Amino acid sequence: FFIFLFLITQAFIVGAKEFDDNTVIVIINKKEIFYNEIKPDMAEIQYYFDIYGKEISMQNLIHQAELKNLTIKLRNIIMDNAFSGLGIKVDNKEVISELDKQFKTRTIDKIKIKKVYELHVILVDALEQLQKNPKNSDYIYRTKLASKGISLKQWKLWKTIYNTPEKIKALQLLLPKMKTVEGMKKISYASTKKDIMYRKFRNIIGKNVDVDKEELLAYYEKKYPSLKNPEFSEIKDELREELLERKKYKKEEEWLKEQYKKAKIEIKNERFKDVLQMLIQSADTHIPTFFDK
Repeated sequence: FFIFLFLITQAFIVGAKEFDDNTVIVIINKKEIFYNEIKPDMAEIQYYFDIYGKEISMQNLIHQAELKNLTIKLRNIIMDNAFSGLGIKVDNKEVISELDKQFKTRTIDKIKIKKVYELHVILVDALEQLQKNPKNSDYIYRTKLASKGISLKQWKLWKTIYNTPEKIKALQLLLPKMKTVEGMKKISYASTKKDIMYRKFRNIIGKNVDVDKEELLAYYEKKYPSLKNPEFSEIKDELREELLERKKYKKEEEWLKEQYKKAKIEIKNERFKDVLQMLIQSADTHIPTFFDK
């Protein structure tokens, strides 16, 4: 697939030029998407180029990041319109209840929170040292991180994510919240609220989705092929919920493809002219790239 994507991307890259941040790339249902909204993070690009540079050029990698960011933007606009149109809302009590359940299920306690906090204190210190002495990356890793069980790959990823003083400062400001379970819940609040919104949406469009006995048995046999399987009767309810959720996800993807077809989408630049068709034809609702590896 990546060879196929590489060949398609070549067509976009030929004659490509730099965009001004205020260049309109796409208009969807009268809403403009500007280049600065899909502009790649060059530190992230460099990170992936270091890994996959023998397979893909820097220029192609940049364009794949643009495509990925654009598809995410298009999806978010369509989904936000759907939430609004269906009257989907999530209140504070729902989010708190979901967070309590998640933390209990994952047995996130004070001991685990303490470890997370201590790790991030070390991380912030290492990143601040790196900002002062960018050439000392290996030394910082050996003296501050290696003995803490942090891999070189993790360090490289952290350097990519927190690549400016502003991003490091933002991480530093989160440290006080990382000291407690309640603080960690506050950090997770926004993403949890979004997850609940999507779940409510899937329940609405997938209200007629069901799982019959034959499907359930086939799923059970595929998931537990060993002779030491748990008894079907013991886990059938759990498996039914899993399979039902999978079918609702599929329903969501099918719905989204239809929205791409129905939406009034105007591609304003030739470099992105095939993005909509690629989205509709793809087995998923975003274009797989090297960033999905």
